[in-house]
Amino acid sequence: MSSHFDCMVHGHVTDHMPKSIISINYTSNGPSLLEGNLCIAFILDMATSKVAWGKILQAREEGKEIPEGWGVDENGATVTDPNKVVSLSTFGGPKGYGLSVIVDVFSGLLAGAAFGPHVGKMYHDLDKKRKLGHYFCVINPSFFTDTIYF
Repeated sequence: MSSHFDCMVHGHVTDHMPKSIISINYTSNGPSLLEGNLCIAFILDMATSKVAWGKILQAREEGKEIPEGWGVDENGATVTDPNKVVSLSTFGGPKGYGLSVIVDVFSGLLAGAAFGPHVGKMYHDLDKKRKLGHYFCVINPSFFTDTIYF
């Protein structure tokens, strides 16, 4: 368990993966397609929220309101006051929420790590570990199709 895992992307992707493998990693790294030590498709590094928490913090610092739909208060109501935001809204409505739940199930519950409301806040209680979990799935496309088509 950790507090952040973005640095794993580069070492995992370039150093330890065999040729032509798909890697799906939940935390801060998304799907990757590899050939040898070169990423030939893409690495998708994203959150399932509409915006990054940093945008909320910036609006707080600047004393500005945020667009409706970025975050919710303790009752789950959408707010425009960044000081009332306790949780970020997911992108994509119910479908985006479903994707965020899957990420949480795989990288939290399945890993025996903190999940949902049990994950510590990134910028509070800095002396406490956040207990984030990570999920890695490696798929060899040759098990499913001829690699010249993949």
